[in-house]
Order: sequence, then structure tokens, then C-alpha cells
Amino acid sequence: MLQNHVKTVLRLLCALFICILLGYSVKWGTRITHGFTAYYVSAKMILQGDDFATSYNNQTFLSKIKEYGISNVRDVPRNLPSNALVFLPIAWLSPVNAKIAWTGISLLCFFAGVYALFKGNDIQWRSNTGLSMLSLLLLFKPLYMNIALGQIYIFLFCIFSLAAYAFKKQHIASGASIISSALMLKGYGVVAYSFSLLTNRSLKAWSSLLLLPAIFLCTLPMVHLQSWSAYYDTLSTTIGRMAEDSHVAYQTINGLIRHLFLFDVVWSPFPVFQLSDSVVNGISVSLNLIVMIIVMIYSIKLSKENFALSFFACVAVNVVTAPIAEEYHYVLFLPLFVGLFVQTIFKRESLKQISIPDILLIIAFFFMAIPIRYTSLQSTSFPIYLLAYPKLYAGMITLGMFVLHAKRTTFIDNKKIV
Repeated sequence: MLQNHVKTVLRLLCALFICILLGYSVKWGTRITHGFTAYYVSAKMILQGDDFATSYNNQTFLSKIKEYGISNVRDVPRNLPSNALVFLPIAWLSPVNAKIAWTGISLLCFFAGVYALFKGNDIQWRSNTGLSMLSLLLLFKPLYMNIALGQIYIFLFCIFSLAAYAFKKQHIASGASIISSALMLKGYGVVAYSFSLLTNRSLKAWSSLLLLPAIFLCTLPMVHLQSWSAYYDTLSTTIGRMAEDSHVAYQTINGLIRHLFLFDVVWSPFPVFQLSDSVVNGISVSLNLIVMIIVMIYSIKLSKENFALSFFACVAVNVVTAPIAEEYHYVLFLPLFVGLFVQTIFKRESLKQISIPDILLIIAFFFMAIPIRYTSLQSTSFPIYLLAYPKLYAGMITLGMFVLHAKRTTFIDNKKIV
């Protein structure tokens, strides 16, 4: 009887949270924001036959924003030329109609991604676990930020969830091809793609490498080689290394290190002590590599027991180790949270079985999910601005809990073998 009441409450909560998400989507679906503007204008330039290489000139791009009917929004492109292809199918629409269309696509991608995620983790939609997990996902602020800003990361969340499900069903070529497409379109998923190749040493998986040059060649008639050259010259060597990349909005290891050790009168006025730019870049790269290598090692160790969880850890680590990543990037942590919750917290039969790592995982989810006005701490002095990185800390704790889970799981399995 109690079980039925619990399930009824969970269903009502899911229905309520879905209505909140849909209401929020309606509210923001017609508002033109930065983020969406960069994607839309880039795609529109291709559609109109403009010289795409000029899009990497800020003044030219700003003039195109006004030309295409967008006012009161300033934005600059910081993406691969191939990224514009994602918005190409809706670039023929007016800015407002394109935003409405992309909002609808994002919602479809979210629910498709959740469906694939649940299938991959053997979660039944109508079970208490499924309803509880869906409720938590619907309360995740980075999801709402993606909707508001017309961002692309819900689309990537869907892609990575589908890729993991393809691997689970032994569709190796499909899974690897999906990831390589995401890599070429957005530059996201390097660690996850490397992991999938290292753990699936088959011709089917490695043949997906051919997609990278294939997609690149397919872009040339639309964006031309000069666009790739312009991207390399203006962005690839500077992204994550500019003064503004020290802003606390960028919740990454690189952003924190730059804020701690580089002085800029506007973006980081109170470093702990000042180091040269080359030294700071060296520290940032080294720390990022250490984090990626640790996660990769334990992902490979756990891959036989739980490939999906390992894969999602490799997706998530790309967020904290990216040159720049804002709060909306953290929607890519959702698959890892689902996998860890299912493997740990939802297996506990009573509150007495909840462990300290479980509590830390709940805290990490809480701080990643809730709205926090951490950007208001941008101009504070050390050590106050250390409080301005809650999403980064939550991400690092989550990855730490994954490593701990992988270590415990592989240790137990090795002990059984002995």
C-alpha cells in the first residue's frame, strides 16, 4: 500500500516538473540570446553564401548579427567551422522561429537522451528508481540554461547517451561513429572517443576514424579551407588563454588556475601571486592531463563490469578539463550521475546503508543542480573568490566518487578471482 502511495507521489512530481520545464521552454523559446545567436548567424552565413572565414572577425560577425535581424545581442563565434552545420537545417527561418524550433529540438533531444540513458542502465521508466531519477534530472539547472540560451549541449547529451546504448547493444561501429561525429561537429568527446577505441579494439570501432576526415571534407564546399585556417589562426591557439577566460563564469580547472595566478585589472585583479602566462598555461595543461589520465585509467579498469558508466565518466571529464566551460556545459554530467546513483545510492535498502561517498555524491549533485549566483564573486579578493567555483568542485567530487567506485568494484572482482 505504501509502495503505491510512493509511486503516485513520484508520478505527480514528474508530471509537475515536466510542466515546469515546458513552461520555462515556452517562456524562453522566443527570446534571442547569446549562444544561440552565434550558432544561428554562423549557419545563416553558410546558407547565404557569405565568406565564412570572415565570421572569425568580430566586427564582421557583429555586423552580420544586425544584418540578420537580431538586435541588442552581442556574440562572437568560438566554435569549429563544422559546428555551423548543426543549425543549418533551421537557418532559413527567422531568428525567433529558429529559436522556437531549436527549443523544440532540444526538448526532444533531452527526452530521447534520457530514454537511451535509462535503457542503457536497465532502468524501468515506471519503477520508483526511474521516476525518482527522472524527477532529479528535471530539476537540473544546466538543463534549463541550455534551453534559455539555445545552446547545443542537450544535443550532445543525447548523442553520447545514444552512443553508450549502441555500445551496450554491441553496435560498435554505430557507437564509435556517433562519437566521432560529435567530436567533429563540436570538438567535444576526445577522452570518450579515445576510451571507446582503446576498449573496443575492433576494426569496426577503428574504422570510425575515417569519419573525421570524411566530415571535414564534406564541410569544405560550404565553409572552405580558409575558414579552418581562420579558426586556427584566431581561436585554436588562444581559446582558454585570453584575459577574459579568467572570469569565474568559466567553471574549469583552467579558469580557476588562471584566476589564481594571472593578473588582469578587469578579469582577475586579485591573484594569490602573479606568474607568467607560459607558467600558468603549463600548470593548467599538467593538471588537466593528470585528471584525464586518472579518469581514463579507472574507466578502462571498470569497462568490463560497466562500460556505460566508464564511458560517461570520460564524457564528464571533458567538461572540467575544457579550456572554457560555463554552467550549461555541465548537463553532460547527467549520464554520469545516473550511472553512479543507480550503482550506489539506489542499491541501498535503508538509510543506514548510506555511506560517506554516497553523501558526497548527493552534495555534488545538489550544488551542480541548484541556482547559485557565484558570478557575483568575480571581483572579490582571495580567498573569497574560491567560493565562486561550485560547479567545478561538484564536478571534481563526482569524478572522484567515480574513481572510488571503480577502485572498489575492481578490487572486489579481483578478490573474487583470487
